[in-house]
Amino acid sequence: MLNQVAKTGLQTVAQDVTIIIACDPNAVKHFLTMKAGTATAGTLTLTATPSSVGAAETVYDPYGAAITQNLATTTQKTYVIEGNFDSLTIACASSNGTYKYALQVA
Repeated sequence: MLNQVAKTGLQTVAQDVTIIIACDPNAVKHFLTMKAGTATAGTLTLTATPSSVGAAETVYDPYGAAITQNLATTTQKTYVIEGNFDSLTIACASSNGTYKYALQVA
């Protein structure tokens, strides 16, 4: 059906836990929001597994930089990721608390 949107509310993830988020491989755009929960230190890194490849690849912003988020200095950010993906992976390193994410697929 056209114009369907799937959403999750902000999900809390424990300290230094890497998560894999299942995606709709037929969706064209994914809107991923990431922010610190209780963490005041640490880094989030985003990779995606394209439907056509089957192996995780780094996700880049429009300027060509890998998408990473510093939990110490960055407020909530939403990234628009275009393409067909089986999954998105958020890797968390060196955090001292929780972080949160939400996914909207259109």
